[in-house]
Amino acid sequence: IKDAKKRRRTVLHLNLLGDLIQNQLHDPRDGNPLTEQFCAAVHLLVQFIVYLAGQGLMGIVANCTPGNHGRNTARHRERATNQKWDAIETMIYFALKKAVAHLPNVQINIPYTPFFTYEVFGHSIFGTHGDTVIKPGYPNRAIEIENVRKQINEINSKLEHHKRHKVFIVGHVHVSSKTKLPNGIYFMSNGCLIPTDAVVRTAASRNQ
Repeated sequence: IKDAKKRRRTVLHLNLLGDLIQNQLHDPRDGNPLTEQFCAAVHLLVQFIVYLAGQGLMGIVANCTPGNHGRNTARHRERATNQKWDAIETMIYFALKKAVAHLPNVQINIPYTPFFTYEVFGHSIFGTHGDTVIKPGYPNRAIEIENVRKQINEINSKLEHHKRHKVFIVGHVHVSSKTKLPNGIYFMSNGCLIPTDAVVRTAASRNQ
């Protein structure tokens, strides 16, 4: 936003959807040592938030949820379906929160739930990694819209009409997309900054 007055009235929401680190999942020698991954993630996130905090915005809110790569494999060898917050990435988020606690216009939101929600212009946004609460499909293969619609309808049906979520956002699938469902709900998947790893590419090629 170029207009300084608009920046002072703007709250920026950042959705940290997990898989910030590679971890050491399929091959313990494939990724860097976990300490190095942890420190690098915290270092980069702190620099990013500090930079944004100095751009004159009224507020910055980072909404955090862990992914499957960021899980604590000593406890969750496979998908984390119980207490998903008990993850390495939650430790990264907490370290980030403490590191930027001196910035008055920054808020780091780390819920215990495996998803986060917030409102923008009167519309509720629902964010989750995309491997447990909402399962959109397989990485780099297909996003199953019909199945996604059923899952979204099930979540929204439990809420009062004015509290239902208008936008659902996931990571995990490694491919960015935006789809308007027949009921007017928007479903979005976030792309990744780095290419998919060898395990994902192999799984995708087997299913083609």
